Parts: sequence; structure tokens; C-alpha cells
Amino acid sequence: MKIAILGAGRIGSALFTLLNEQLEPRHEVAIYDQYNKLDHVVPLTLDVTDLSALLRVVKTHDIFISALPFQLNLEVAMAVCNAGKIYIDFTEDVQTGKLAIDYNIRVNHGGTVIPHCGLAPGYVSMLAAAMIQRFDTILNVDIKVGALALFDDNPSHYYRTWSTDGVINEYIKPAQIIYKGTLFDVPSLDGYENVQYFHQGSFEAFYTSGGIGTLLDTLLKHPKFDKERGCASYKTLRYKGHRDWVLNNLLPWQSEAYSSKQIERAVRKLNEIPTTQDDKVIIAINVTGYQNGHLSSTPFLEVFKATKGMTAIEYATANPVVGIVKLLIGMKEEGEYIPPFLLCENLAELQA
Repeated sequence: MKIAILGAGRIGSALFTLLNEQLEPRHEVAIYDQYNKLDHVVPLTLDVTDLSALLRVVKTHDIFISALPFQLNLEVAMAVCNAGKIYIDFTEDVQTGKLAIDYNIRVNHGGTVIPHCGLAPGYVSMLAAAMIQRFDTILNVDIKVGALALFDDNPSHYYRTWSTDGVINEYIKPAQIIYKGTLFDVPSLDGYENVQYFHQGSFEAFYTSGGIGTLLDTLLKHPKFDKERGCASYKTLRYKGHRDWVLNNLLPWQSEAYSSKQIERAVRKLNEIPTTQDDKVIIAINVTGYQNGHLSSTPFLEVFKATKGMTAIEYATANPVVGIVKLLIGMKEEGEYIPPFLLCENLAELQA
């Protein structure tokens, strides 16, 4: 099969490396970017906003993985769907994922859309889906994820480890939670709490948008989820003091609808913070419910560190897609039906 990665930034480049390491040589992996002079890889040149150029690439590949800024994903997804091919992305933007799925269902050309496939959303949804299978009744699903520097020594209590646009987007878009069986929109940066993890230290946590993609919708339909008492939420972990810095310096307006100028200012302000290659990713999931008539809780903690010449966030985000690509190749080769969309929380069932 021929696989195209669109976007040769840190995540796209990490995925390119991992796929070439783990796939058999008969499967071709190409990486495209509008810039062909990058430090980490030498991509083929493609400007995805040039529709004719994009369509030429679409014709010659089978699986497309977008590692682009989320604003570019929908047009790419539509082109792939029109050709009846497979589209995968990392986006945390829930609306973009839903629009891509809806479009593919409407055109009905035999394509498949699999959005939200990185770390969060993506891997954490797969983990949570596997954990809830142990319960007879699910009362609460609590997910917290932090992409953090190894140190906390500047006024923002933060170093950039991934997309600036992605961070701003998850801070300004509404978050979603389930409270007592009902789905609610809540402001990102709300829901503040202090948490502590063994051997990791103390952190703050707060709501942000998109971190579990479609998992909340899936939970509301799940036969084990308590429709009257069930709760679920996703929060971002940061070093203490970061949220106050955001509210006072990055997004001091606290608006339900930020203007383009305000967003541009926030992006510029966040870009003033240095990047770091010295990072870690913390995943903390706790599922509470009934097992064999007894109330129980199943906590899970995982910490990623730099590996294989990649930062923690690069590896933790790119690696889940490798598993998804392997699954799709296997399904294709076995002649299995691949539905018009797949959600990360359902992939574990297919892999079983």
C-alpha cells in the first residue's frame, strides 16, 4: 500500500520514521510539505491549498495521514473522501472531525475517515475504552493528560513542546463533559484542581477542548454507562501557576467568542515562550463503577519520555497511528469491510 503523510513538522516526521521502521518494505511511505528544506526529513513538495496539486497526490496513494494544522484538515479530508481513500488525522478539533465524517457519509464513495488519532485525542480514548470493559456499570471516567517540559523555571510555568495553534485552540474552544448522564459544554480553563502523582510531583488540571474527541458521545450510547449518574471529563495537566499566567497574560479577555486579532495576539505571545526537546507526557485515567456488585475504581498512570531520537510528545502522538495503519493494512489484505468512519475508542475491538 502507498501511504502519504501530509505535513513534515515534528509529529509528521516522527510518524514517517516509525512507519518506515515498522512496515514491510513493500509498503511505500511518502511525506509531503510545502517546505522541502527541513532539519529532520526531506519531504516532497506539496501545498495542500493548491487543490489540483493535492488531487494529483490523492490519486497515487491509498492512506492519507494529515499532520497539518487543524485548519487545513477538512479540505484534505474532502479530497480524500471524494477519491474513496482512507483519511486519518491527529486533530483535537472536534467540529472538524465531525464535519469530515459527515461529508464522507454523504458522498459515499467508499472512503474511510478516522479522526483524532494521536495522543489526546486518540490513544487515551483507546485506553479508556479498554478499561471500561472491565466494569458492569460505569459511573465516572476521569482522564488527565499533560505534555510537559522536564523543568518549570519561567513565568509561564510552561515550555512549548507541540503545536502553538493546537494549544491556543484547546484553551479557547469550549470543552465538553458528561455530568449525571447529560453532555454539557463548559469553558476551557474551568474545572481547576490540584493533583499529585507518585514519583511525578504536583500539578494543576483544568478543562480543555478536544482531548478525548468523540469518546463522550460514545459513552452516552454505551450500554454500561449509567445514564442518570454517569460522569466523564478530560483535563489538561500543567505545572502550577500556568493557568493563572494564561488568564492574566495569554487570554485575559475570557470571552466566549475570541476575535481573530485576539487569537493572533495569543499565538504571538505563546510563541515567545521557548521550545524544549526535554519533555515528558503524563497520562492519568481513573474509571469508577461497579464490578460484580462492588463499587471499585481502576486508576492508570503512564509516563512517556524521549525515545528513539524523538521527544516524548512526538513519540506518544505518532506511535498510535502506526498501530492504526497496521490494522488497516491487515483489513485491506484480508478483504475485510472498512466502514465509512472509525473512532479510536472502537479500534481496540477491531484489534482484538
